[in-house]
Amino acid sequence: MSPAIRQRVEEAIRAVGYTPNRVATSLRRQSTQTVSLLVPDITNPFFADVARAAGRAFRRAGYSCLLCDTGGDVATEERDAVLCLHHRVDGMFVISNSGAPRFFEKLGRQGQAIVLVDRPASDELDSVRVDNADGTLQAVAHLAARGRRRLAIISGPLTLLPARERFDAFRAGLDLYNLRRIDPYLHATGFSVAHGYAAARHLLSLDPPPDAIFAGNNTLGIGAIRAIKERGCRIPDDVAVIMFDDVYLAESLEPPITVIAQPTGQIGTVAAQLLLGRFNEPNRPPKEILLKPQLVVRRST
Repeated sequence: MSPAIRQRVEEAIRAVGYTPNRVATSLRRQSTQTVSLLVPDITNPFFADVARAAGRAFRRAGYSCLLCDTGGDVATEERDAVLCLHHRVDGMFVISNSGAPRFFEKLGRQGQAIVLVDRPASDELDSVRVDNADGTLQAVAHLAARGRRRLAIISGPLTLLPARERFDAFRAGLDLYNLRRIDPYLHATGFSVAHGYAAARHLLSLDPPPDAIFAGNNTLGIGAIRAIKERGCRIPDDVAVIMFDDVYLAESLEPPITVIAQPTGQIGTVAAQLLLGRFNEPNRPPKEILLKPQLVVRRST
């Protein structure tokens, strides 16, 4: 249209307060410009940081986000995914609590654009994960270098890929650095603060207790620290502590906690870019991107 007609239309829009009908627009474009973010627990700083970074990337590309906190429940996760389909989302950013991605692979085969984040992995869908084995081996090497010989792990559920990879790498690290593998020190549990607290209480009751604890994520680490302090043990004099995930609390605790830091901003941004790229290339082969974590040494080791 001519500049004069465009000006008259824009004046009319301002005069009547017109806003576009997004439903009608989506039917015309065959796109709602909306993506869903399925997250197990938005109160967990790791998931919150990843989702925040992804949300920024999607908004820069002109997309709105529907955030679903699934509470770590697989049935809720699948129900929320179906609800998002009813809202005709263009794609799904999924941090699944399922041990296998069969449900989302089925949606992918039906044409839904999906990127899996952190867990689990898939040969059929795009995914972004962290090299859990590399990060865990960094932790074991660091503890061994500090002279620790009785290493324990508090792991999350071994049905979940990150927990299983960290648990297996921890055992391999003990062998690699000639450290004795003591089965009662190898503890798998849930992923909450309460699980970390209970596990650490149990480990510290053993004779002898471990002289170092590797916590499989930030919530387990926070729970373990609470149990250690309640028992009157000193960190790191009596027991060293290192945990997977860096959160703002880790540096603020006393002593500040040594961590294996996941690049949360990079995880969210790269996963969002993968999903946006899938919109333009729906038939390209799936990609798996593996990012490197980093050891951040503080005074707990």
